[in-house]
Amino acid sequence: MNQNEKQTYSSYLYLSLYISSLVLITVSYIIGYIVSKESASFSVEVSVTSSFLFNVGSITLKAALALVSVSTALRYASTEVVAPAFIGGVIIAKGSTISALSGNILGISGIFGCVLTGYISALAVNFCEKHLIKYNSNAEIIRLIFCIFSIFITLSAALIINSTANAVNTFATDFITNLADRGSFLLPVIIGIFMVADGGGPFYLSGYFFGVTSIVANEPQIMAMVTAAGMTASLSLALFTFLYRDRLKKAERFTAYTGIIPAFVGLPQLSYPFYIIYKLKVIFPIIAGSVCTSLLTLLLKCKSESAIGGFLAQKSSDKPLYMLLSVIFGVLISTFLLTLTIKAKDTNSNAQEESQKK
Repeated sequence: MNQNEKQTYSSYLYLSLYISSLVLITVSYIIGYIVSKESASFSVEVSVTSSFLFNVGSITLKAALALVSVSTALRYASTEVVAPAFIGGVIIAKGSTISALSGNILGISGIFGCVLTGYISALAVNFCEKHLIKYNSNAEIIRLIFCIFSIFITLSAALIINSTANAVNTFATDFITNLADRGSFLLPVIIGIFMVADGGGPFYLSGYFFGVTSIVANEPQIMAMVTAAGMTASLSLALFTFLYRDRLKKAERFTAYTGIIPAFVGLPQLSYPFYIIYKLKVIFPIIAGSVCTSLLTLLLKCKSESAIGGFLAQKSSDKPLYMLLSVIFGVLISTFLLTLTIKAKDTNSNAQEESQKK
């Protein structure tokens, strides 16, 4: 198995783990919601089954995120990069920061943090191979030193990235709170951006937790924006795939269709792998649809008192039909924009690049 094959294998492995983890978490949410009976008292810990599935899904998600770093690193460096990239990915997935080595949910930098860590690992390994091994005869000792050096650089970078994410989360929370206090019309726009823009990082966490706390503050309209915006991303990609399946590869189509499951509870995470593949071609259309959904939810004066999003939140919504119309509108906007940014030639060019590498 050559390097390109290993990179492809790690990509499929992280994607399968990523999908499995989100499905497990979704099922745990559904079970917890059913057992709770009342949406306001929702918790995955109310049932042994839901708690078990949630914990397994969370562990699997961390492993998948670590493999995102490995897959990224293998694009730019030899297989020597696997160990430092995986260690860095674990730190990123755990949310460990310089001030909280044991982990901090506010320090989670999302899938973009994993990609950046993998790239830094590749830079460290390439530097060591070029300057420490190539011109030294005692390669075994030097290789051991360079391995330790690469791990140290990657680990330090991961801690710094998470620390930065922690600071960004604090800033984003203060910013969105100030907008809400002033009654700014920009609030739904910011919520729509936060929910999908950074791949599950500090902005997403800030938006989601602000929506949950708004229920306690007796401002359920904010949670309605969060709920609707969180559904838009994955549903848009699923609809786009259904209408233009020839523009995506087989594995991408499967991922897009599977995204309907976590979207059922308002989780946009299965749109994130497309961020890595298509970058701004997917990110901008998804953000546009999410913002439109959030704005329409506000204009229609929708409210939600459920700590869980998605279709399960419709029971606690005062205007479930309007919530649904808002989501449909945003999905149509994103799908239309995706038809303009993702062409069939993108898939063909990707396939040609892979064949040339092999």
